Amino acid sequence: MPTIVKYKQTNDKLLLESCYLARTVEQHGREGSDEPWSIRQMGIYHHRDAGTGSNNLIIFNPMKSFQQRLTDAQAQTGVVAGPEDIHILVLSHSTWQWRWYLSYWEARLARLISKAHLSQVERPRDSEASATLKIEYGDVQDVQVIHDRMNMAKFILGSNVRICECFHQMSVGLFLKELEQQLARADNLLERTKSASGLMQDILSFGGLDALRISNEIAEKDNKNMVMLTAKSQKDAKILKKITILTIVYLPASFVSQFLSMGYLKVNSASHPHSLNFAGEMWIFAVLTVTLVAFTLGLWLFLDLPSRRWKWWRSRTGSQAQLADDKV
Repeated sequence: MPTIVKYKQTNDKLLLESCYLARTVEQHGREGSDEPWSIRQMGIYHHRDAGTGSNNLIIFNPMKSFQQRLTDAQAQTGVVAGPEDIHILVLSHSTWQWRWYLSYWEARLARLISKAHLSQVERPRDSEASATLKIEYGDVQDVQVIHDRMNMAKFILGSNVRICECFHQMSVGLFLKELEQQLARADNLLERTKSASGLMQDILSFGGLDALRISNEIAEKDNKNMVMLTAKSQKDAKILKKITILTIVYLPASFVSQFLSMGYLKVNSASHPHSLNFAGEMWIFAVLTVTLVAFTLGLWLFLDLPSRRWKWWRSRTGSQAQLADDKV
């Protein structure tokens, strides 16, 4: 709400009307809040009749701290405050808390800037991970919060400066200088927040590039390991091929030599030509061999049957669910 000052000339009477909105900051005292400060405002309306000297002054939404200062001032001076005194008190009350408000945000911004300056950009080693500072996106958000608060403070301080300039006939020079000084501090904080935000975003971007570089290095190592495993697999395949060839030669010879040593087959070299004589117990060997092979295959099928049924049931239920989804 801008400052409005009007002069009216009516029947040789000069009327003066002024209306403005004074804003300041105060500590709210609420527990559990990350930000201890809040913006307060109160409206002032003053109507003065220069002919009769009468004044009508209305204060909208007066703050408790302002009321306490007005009561203390009247108690100390013993004089009821006039309209000009109230205007001066309003301007004073809208000025004196800003330096502490800006100091609070300066301290928070200084901590964030120090963290950005001391943070390690590249990925720390495992032994240094717990001792290094790291910029996160939440820090950028905190800087943006400070930037928004300074934008609001700059607007309010500029409005209060314009209010003081409208009351240049009063003793408001001290308030005006204080407001201008705090306005300059707010401008400086705005520039610092822009610089800090840019630095943090650069750090985060470089951190992303560093993570991408590390990912590429890991992928390159994995590729090298895969090449080594492939070469080793090829080498193992060659060895298995040689073993298979040796086995193809060795197993038949071993079987024949073992079979001959059992006495089921004898070579009759006395007859001409030579002949082979099979022992009568050879049928027992054949029956036992076939029986054991059949028992082994049957046992394997019996043990493997539950897993086959489970796979069949899962495939059937999956196909039914797929059909139901297609219908829907």
